[in-house]
Amino acid sequence: MHSDPDLLIVGKQALKIIPKKDLIEIVEEFPGSQLLGRRYEPMLPLKVQSNLHADGMHIIIPWDEVSATEGTGAVHIAPGSGAADFELGKKHNLKQVVPINEAGILTDDFEYLAGLNTEQCEPVIFDKLRDHGTLFYVHDYSHNYPFCWRCKTNVVFKLVDGWDIATAKIKLDLIKAARTVKWDPPFLLKTMEHWLENMGDWNISRRRFYGLPLPIYPCDCGHVTVIGSKAELKKLGTKPELVDKVPHLHRPYIDEIEIKCKCGKHVKRVPDVGDCWLDAGIATFSTKAKDYFPAQAVIEMKEQIRLWFYSLLFMSIVLKGKAPYEKVVGYGIILDENGKMFSKTGPNNIKFDDAIETFGADVTRYLLASGNSANDVRFGPSLIDEARRKLLAFYNTVVFFKTYYDIDKPDFLNRPFSPSDITDKWLTEIVTNYVAECEQSYENYKLHEVIEKTEALVEDLSNFYIRVNRKRFWKNSNDKDKLDAYSCLYGAIVNIAIVLAPITPFLSEHIWQTIVRPIDGKKCPEFCMTADFPQCKAIQSGIVKKVKFVQNVISLALSLRARENLKLKQPLRTLYIKTNENLRDFENILRDEVNVKEIKIVTNDDQFNVPYLTVNFKKAGAILKDKVQDLKTRLEKMSDVEMSKLVASYDKGKDVDLYVRNLKSKTEFVSSTEGDLTVVLDTTLDDELIEEGILREIIRTIQVTRQDQNFDIVARVKLKLTAPAEQLRVIEKHKTKICEETLATELVTKVGKELNILISL
Repeated sequence: MHSDPDLLIVGKQALKIIPKKDLIEIVEEFPGSQLLGRRYEPMLPLKVQSNLHADGMHIIIPWDEVSATEGTGAVHIAPGSGAADFELGKKHNLKQVVPINEAGILTDDFEYLAGLNTEQCEPVIFDKLRDHGTLFYVHDYSHNYPFCWRCKTNVVFKLVDGWDIATAKIKLDLIKAARTVKWDPPFLLKTMEHWLENMGDWNISRRRFYGLPLPIYPCDCGHVTVIGSKAELKKLGTKPELVDKVPHLHRPYIDEIEIKCKCGKHVKRVPDVGDCWLDAGIATFSTKAKDYFPAQAVIEMKEQIRLWFYSLLFMSIVLKGKAPYEKVVGYGIILDENGKMFSKTGPNNIKFDDAIETFGADVTRYLLASGNSANDVRFGPSLIDEARRKLLAFYNTVVFFKTYYDIDKPDFLNRPFSPSDITDKWLTEIVTNYVAECEQSYENYKLHEVIEKTEALVEDLSNFYIRVNRKRFWKNSNDKDKLDAYSCLYGAIVNIAIVLAPITPFLSEHIWQTIVRPIDGKKCPEFCMTADFPQCKAIQSGIVKKVKFVQNVISLALSLRARENLKLKQPLRTLYIKTNENLRDFENILRDEVNVKEIKIVTNDDQFNVPYLTVNFKKAGAILKDKVQDLKTRLEKMSDVEMSKLVASYDKGKDVDLYVRNLKSKTEFVSSTEGDLTVVLDTTLDDELIEEGILREIIRTIQVTRQDQNFDIVARVKLKLTAPAEQLRVIEKHKTKICEETLATELVTKVGKELNILISL
């Protein structure tokens, strides 16, 4: 129900009748199109409406938006109270009646409704309809309605005069300029083109209490003055001294200032304020940003296509005739963890300050930067925890480095660096390539690529380089091998800190001040953010591919151990690798990582398998008929010796139609194959291997206990061990090794039911 029901509109097909059959009689059925042009008496006569047509009657017109499946199939429109109504009214040359004032109150022209707001007038309208005999049926009907997202008040529409900028003359220039810009994601260009092709004139006036004042002073003489500066406002002002007295040149303060028109009359400014995008669009030309015109890149949400990106482009075309930016990056919407929209005022809302206080600035920035700008970004506590875990993985490498650096104080920078260790060469190469690739990603504003490359490098750094080189940092002597390891790890940490600085400035600065400055204070900049981005060229020596292959071997072997429930602390005799790769430089790493005594490279895997036969049902069935199942049962019950003899007979060509030859691993071997790579573990355990496994498990338990009880990493301790007889025998036999590994100066043992460890200084 409109507050100004001045027209009845029906769809082209039918006028829908309210289903209340006991109240109506159907006299005739016909399409709604037969009503077009018919005139009817207003349901709620008002004098203001009687002026619309000479006979005081209203007219029925068509509208495609009316549906016979929703509502009554007919609506009244108010061309002075809604955009769609206004456009339809223009199409049919209808008069525009504006029922409300600036405060949303009905005007005096509306008689008994005057002074009421649009909600207060609803019961009065129902009463008047009843009195007039035009109220047929009342029922509740839910439908969408606009409201203010801040105060939740219903919004009402009012037709007002405004100020527009004509756009037709520059439309083609805008489209042409947009096509010179690099858009990311690329589909943003299509979105901008669509907006520009369908844009109307730019309405720049707003009815608000505070804001950027439109500097427009229209005079009754017909002349319009537009003020271009504060100096000009002083010059034309009727009281120039007021210009300096107002707090600032915004509404409402500027409304006190009048100017003299060229005709001599005193003129007031129009009451409107300007569209905020006027401010945003002109910023390039009103600040130092004009010195860098055009901008290399502009980054904002995709929705800014019709807002900031558009206003920047519009102003630039008018003033410069070219695009104001070389590249536009538009990112997606930030959603919660379940993919729902965040609300500025609703319950699904996380304020930025609260997020920073709760989650931390760096981890929040890291998570947001990790999203591909082509997609929406999800944000929430569990995702924050995942991002924090990834940052901690990097920070743990920093802690590892600092822990051992503080112990050794090695002077690894003041010497030539020429790595000989294969993993040092590998790390140097992947760090160099990481920096070069991240620089390219930054150049293309692909922050998510920087995150992806960083996480891949940290994975290699923490889960491979440090793990396989840990013993190099434990050495007592600062020989070349140890100093090389320090140099490589330090270089990786410094480069990652610099690369991540734009994304995680606080973490990078912490690393800079606690590690880089103390170690290289005289040669490096004071702050990480002022350090030059490392200049690196990508290296392709083949070593990265080789290490990737070795990592795959280790992964397959460890998966085998897990599958067979073989603890990693339990040494095995041999790891066989079927490959054509030369792995000589990696044998020590493979031995340590897989915990085997020796590595053997083989070209085939026959020695690990034993052949056996199964029934060839397709061919044997035709020969043996119903006896084929007996053959299957006999094969399944054969001993290994019997099966070996039968296979030998088969290999000589006997009964080849009855059987299929297969291979299975020998009982002492387990294997895994991936493509051309096969790894095989000999799982046979002798007394020597079992004893070593027990020893390793005892040492590991002591080390864990040291850590749990917060003993310093270099602290010398005393050990008292209680253990069962079997473990005690191993402890006594390897006392010296246990003391060396655990930094124990004294080891006392006693028989007990289970292993018990007491550590003291």
